[in-house]
Amino acid sequence: MLRLLFFCLLAGAAAAFSLPDSGVGTFVFDPTPYSFPVFACSFGVLFLSLRRSSSAFRSAAIAYIWALGYFTAGLSWVANALLIDGNPYAWAYPLALFGLPALLSLFHAVAFGVGYRLMQNRREWLSALIFITLFTVSEIARGTLFTGFPWLLPSMYWANTPLFLGISTFGQYGLTFLTLLFIFSVLHSFIRQSSPVNIQGAIGILIFGLMSIWVTSDAYKNKFNYDASGNEIQVVLVQANIPQSEKWDGEKLIDHFYTHLTLSKRPDNLRDQPTVIIWPETALAPSFVNAPMVQNQIAQLLATYPKDSVLLTGALRAEKHGDEMRYYNSAIIYDATGGIIATYDKSHLVPFGEYMPFQNYIPIGPIAQFEGLQPGPGPKTLSAPHIPPFAPLICYEVIFPGFTKGLGARWLVSLTNDSWYGNTAGPRQHLALARAQAIATGLPLVRVAGTGISAIIHADGTVQSRISYNQKKSETGIIHINTVN
Repeated sequence: MLRLLFFCLLAGAAAAFSLPDSGVGTFVFDPTPYSFPVFACSFGVLFLSLRRSSSAFRSAAIAYIWALGYFTAGLSWVANALLIDGNPYAWAYPLALFGLPALLSLFHAVAFGVGYRLMQNRREWLSALIFITLFTVSEIARGTLFTGFPWLLPSMYWANTPLFLGISTFGQYGLTFLTLLFIFSVLHSFIRQSSPVNIQGAIGILIFGLMSIWVTSDAYKNKFNYDASGNEIQVVLVQANIPQSEKWDGEKLIDHFYTHLTLSKRPDNLRDQPTVIIWPETALAPSFVNAPMVQNQIAQLLATYPKDSVLLTGALRAEKHGDEMRYYNSAIIYDATGGIIATYDKSHLVPFGEYMPFQNYIPIGPIAQFEGLQPGPGPKTLSAPHIPPFAPLICYEVIFPGFTKGLGARWLVSLTNDSWYGNTAGPRQHLALARAQAIATGLPLVRVAGTGISAIIHADGTVQSRISYNQKKSETGIIHINTVN
């Protein structure tokens, strides 16, 4: 049994390293599409091990260990946040490295433990279909329950291929189901070569093949095109590249502010139309949000821009409630007078990062080190005169499918600060998930990150322009509002 569990652990890790933008530490690589045999065989190992299991407990243990290898290898970059200079919780690095994977793996353990009998004594193709269903359901649960964390979904294997467009029709979880169906169809075809007619394998390959033809067809791609007579939004992305170890240094806060101002200087190639200058998550410290000096400097900056231009910035906002000071991770719009005209408070906080669940049992503070961080009331749109309404998504809010559904947004803005994780797979995977959000909603998305990767993303997930990780730079671009679909 121990040998089997160790093999499953390695198989899970192999699946994670088969995904785009994989790696450990700063060693990041993209093995796709050559890694598909490894990716597929990893799931084959899990399936065969579960099918031959003799009890629900053994099934749960097999699924748990496979998932532990998968999440430990794929999310190793998360623990980097504890290695930032001056972080008092550096001692908890092993807890972050293995703790999050240990929690996430429980979803697969429960799914296959409870579903043990469903897979037993069935024909192989039916067992595989049950496996695919159970795995997809456990992924939905992982992305929804207990705040959710839908990272490293199998559908992300296609992130750098045209098949990623399938998210628009099937969603992340639907594409996950189809991906697993394709994997087992291919495996079944190879394993059952002696069969005169491999109907089960052929059906799965046919379904995935038809989906591939459809999502890569001109008719499908046309749904992402924009009408030239529609709205255009001019944006200036500002990436100040401030190291996390210096970000909250009280003596450097004013320098950080002026760094953002300097990078926001009106570009020479700017069109004469309203512009949105965008700064990243928590670009402003609490004491700067309503400071007259800051508002005056913002007004002077916007005075150099075309009429009705605004500044959208991430900010750590503070409010006093009685004797208690509460903090909000916010997105704020300043107009040409330097006044605040709209605010969004992040509503989906990061557990262990921005707040500490089970505080009575885990006596350490969140990584962000702001004990009073409060969630906002929920997602909403922001707008300004001559600027179409947009939905702000702060940090990992961008990874949740359907987060902006029903808001009536015409475009999306993702403000983040990936400097916590260094030059690892994390920021690159985060960018891929932002592309998935654009595809799923059919809306263009602007992503501005403190240290990168900042990007302007078309509704079909194509990156129009980007600022690479660790670059101090601003970028000007035009966002086209999709008026076709």
